[in-house]
Amino acid sequence: MTAPTYTLRDRLPVIDVEAQAGREITISVPVLGAGGGGVDVAGLVHVRAQVRLRWDSDLVLHAWDDVLGNATLEGTPGGTDAAAVVTATDAETTIWGMSWPRLAVFWDIEVEDTGGEIHPLCTASPFALLPEITRPT
Repeated sequence: MTAPTYTLRDRLPVIDVEAQAGREITISVPVLGAGGGGVDVAGLVHVRAQVRLRWDSDLVLHAWDDVLGNATLEGTPGGTDAAAVVTATDAETTIWGMSWPRLAVFWDIEVEDTGGEIHPLCTASPFALLPEITRPT
């Protein structure tokens, strides 16, 4: 008799982003607990996200962080509506379009709770920047 085989998979979602170079972008990701329900923003202290060429690349193409001021934790304290929000200006996305070595890259986003534990909100996910064709010369 053959022993049973079990598979364990982390069920983090893929958050596929498609952004237009030259346009502001805001990404809002709900923070969900292990059971799939929303969490209280009061239990969170930091949010950060990064864009890289590949998951194992040392080169960070863009970073969001609440310390940098381009990422925030939003929600009603005592509620279950926590969200991680990252933004980039139209000027930033224009620079991305001109400076990134490739426009099809990867990103992820995470939060840190008051106990110092890191919680990823998605798995390594595709991030596509659509090029800005017409621009000032």
